[in-house]
Amino acid sequence: MKIISHRAINKKYPENSLSAIKWTFESGNGIEADIRVNKSGSLVIIHDENGGRLFGDIRKIIDMSNKECRFLVYKSHSEEKIGLCTFEEVCKTYKEVGNNVIIALHIKDINEPKVVEKTIEVIRKYGLQDNCFLFATADQTIPLIEFVKEKYTDIKIGLHLPENSPLYTEESFNKADVIWLDEESGNWLNNEMIKLAKKTNSQIYCMSPEFVPNNIFQNNYKERWKDLIEMGFDAIVTDYAEELKEFIKNSSEK
Repeated sequence: MKIISHRAINKKYPENSLSAIKWTFESGNGIEADIRVNKSGSLVIIHDENGGRLFGDIRKIIDMSNKECRFLVYKSHSEEKIGLCTFEEVCKTYKEVGNNVIIALHIKDINEPKVVEKTIEVIRKYGLQDNCFLFATADQTIPLIEFVKEKYTDIKIGLHLPENSPLYTEESFNKADVIWLDEESGNWLNNEMIKLAKKTNSQIYCMSPEFVPNNIFQNNYKERWKDLIEMGFDAIVTDYAEELKEFIKNSSEK
């Protein structure tokens, strides 16, 4: 069972920051990192379209230069002196302390200028083809897969499936290296998905329920962790990576 830290979230450092990502790698966990392009054409790591939530700066990331991105100050961690980190910095850090974990790269908008091509260029530069995969959200997932599969056969690609997606088919599973499942209700994930992933030789990852507002397991996420582990998912993506690691350890000792 792989543990993927959602946006490298932990109690020590702000989400998607270089400090958070380094600490997560050192802890032996993989990360889900969000990639955008800024005004200077650099790949930066941030989930939101603008800096309002994290930095109190409502400018869009695509309108901010390298210097402006670097000098953003986290509202919740003002002592974090470096603002947005670049994907290249993530790769350098991985080569130093990566522990052979997974980097799931969420391309936030495949229509941003050359975002996919630039991401792949950096992956290749650092020789991380076996450690990274790209994915995009539901409406962009198939276009991203088709683009990558046609032009970059050495790059791994993920299929994103929200709950009850019409793309939950054997044909779609065959298109991807990793299946990325979002469960909203708490009743969607099942053993048949595991069987289909094995049949199509795909890895199958699922989102933990703690950050899903309407999920019936939101406040009792450990109960769902138990289900997901027993069903045999390859990875769980969570805000509580260290807690999940301890849970898996304790479960294996029983």
